[in-house]
Amino acid sequence: MADFFHLAAHKVRQVLLDLADRRRRRAAREVPEPGGDSDSGGLASLAGQTLDPARLARWSEFHARVAHPPEDERQVFELHDYLELPQAEIARSLNLHPRKVSSLWVAGTERLADDLDGVESFL
Repeated sequence: MADFFHLAAHKVRQVLLDLADRRRRRAAREVPEPGGDSDSGGLASLAGQTLDPARLARWSEFHARVAHPPEDERQVFELHDYLELPQAEIARSLNLHPRKVSSLWVAGTERLADDLDGVESFL
């Protein structure tokens, strides 16, 4: 069962990276209309938020760095963050004590935060 969860989390990360890359390419092709109307919300503001190249680059960097921690930290992070499994379920699927899962989660998120510390205004 742990292999299935690992593969599922890996695929989720790959899909997120692929979506960010597609949006980045689409944003590069789109040219803003001169004197475009300032739609106070709706799709225009949503597109500005989700297609912002800098934001996409930050999220791409985040998902790419998730693959680099030690194996046990990465597994716990993927299962918790990508599959939204509770730590108790992660402990059962990886055959670990719940405290070990918690410490791996903390270590993994701290390592990721340290890695991303240099990325300007991450979120």
